[in-house]
Amino acid sequence: MAKVGSGVFADDRIRERLILLRKMFEGLTILAIGRDLRDAYCLRFDEKGYDASYSYYHEEEAIERVARMLTDEQLLQYVEKYAASLRTYWRFDGKYYTYDPEEKRLSLESNWPDIQRKLEAVRQKHGRAAFGVLKAYVELRRDWSAWSECDYSQLEYRSKELGGEGWRRALIALEVAGIVAKRGSGRRPGERSIALEVIPLIQSVLESWKGEYAETGEPKGKVAGSVAPSDLWTRLSPNMADIEWDPELVQRTAAILNLAGNDVMLLDNVMQTTTKLVEARLRFAVSRFIKGEIVAPQSYGLKLLEFARKVRFIQSRGNEPEPIYYLLRWFFLERRNTFHHLFSEHKLAFVISNLVISDLLLKEIEYRATGPRPLHIPITTDKSKYSMGEPMEVRCEIKKVDGSLFEGGDVIATVQLPPGIQRECHLAYKAQGVWSGVVQTVDAQPGTASITVIAVDSSGKYMGGSASIVSISSP
Repeated sequence: MAKVGSGVFADDRIRERLILLRKMFEGLTILAIGRDLRDAYCLRFDEKGYDASYSYYHEEEAIERVARMLTDEQLLQYVEKYAASLRTYWRFDGKYYTYDPEEKRLSLESNWPDIQRKLEAVRQKHGRAAFGVLKAYVELRRDWSAWSECDYSQLEYRSKELGGEGWRRALIALEVAGIVAKRGSGRRPGERSIALEVIPLIQSVLESWKGEYAETGEPKGKVAGSVAPSDLWTRLSPNMADIEWDPELVQRTAAILNLAGNDVMLLDNVMQTTTKLVEARLRFAVSRFIKGEIVAPQSYGLKLLEFARKVRFIQSRGNEPEPIYYLLRWFFLERRNTFHHLFSEHKLAFVISNLVISDLLLKEIEYRATGPRPLHIPITTDKSKYSMGEPMEVRCEIKKVDGSLFEGGDVIATVQLPPGIQRECHLAYKAQGVWSGVVQTVDAQPGTASITVIAVDSSGKYMGGSASIVSISSP
């Protein structure tokens, strides 16, 4: 992808602008800006986001293109032009931009000096504890498209390890200063969040503080970047070292166990972390798969799993989903749900089985998320309007990421006909990457029909998918 300008400064500004655009504008407004800038990709779609074949645009691709094309002057002009469409719930405090959602005002200036003064004030009062909370957050956080978050239970344990018993007061001070925000509520404290655009500043500040707190929380003899053995880890299983574990699972488990110790009570925290990690990884993989954000309540638990099946991240044959679906369903209903109750201790064998199952699921999710798939499958029909009962011919041209033709595998068109009729049709390969088939519209009623096409290669690995819309009318 083309770079704008040269050097780190330009790249930093573009990365920050990507976050800013996501926080300020809805997707269709971004598309409108791209169309106004005469971007070739954005011009393929109308103001509602559909192209000539009724395929919907990819929001993330539009945002990335706009972020690289815009100048700061143009950005200010579009903020004024689309003032009525600006979002009012996300503040932005970047190195290059500041956005006030209450006043809907964007300025080409930075609040970082003020934030840095607040950070120093908290450190002056809470010392090592403030360093510990911020360092723990940076280590454990999950970054999303427009925000970052950290599980409270993990933050609690690691902050105490790094900053001592005063960590909780330091966290409250950071919340009062507006640097850390609380997410979630109820019996569990939920997550904590630091604005994604502020993370580089936090990392810089920690770097300047680390000389004073360099010894904090580092187990004696531990080599940076390695996972040292401990009695507790060894007791979990004599064969643990023989498994090629998911790296993030190891990292998070190791951080909690404090591998120099043997506190079996910590295993409860391990259970919570590993089970929540599976859900977070699935959510991230599916959102990347559909190239968009998963909206609540479909972003958690069983509803997330059903959404993954709906968009064909998890395949189905008729009404029967793949076996991995049932393992994930059991995991969300039994394993993951159990560990929200903060049991004081778990049997080692129970923890071992949970680690192995979590590792298996994480690898399966990663396998699907990183598999080869086309960026886009254009769907066409012989016409855009059909009479009830009239056969519908579906055609699509499929190319892989490397540009080569998709010629062998299973291609299925699923058509949702009004009033809720679903029909599947296996498309046949014609030539030059083109697949086609006929779907019957018998029993359909007037309304809108949606077409989804998925492609699976000969090894069963997912290749891609897209959707299109046609209309059904009375004869």
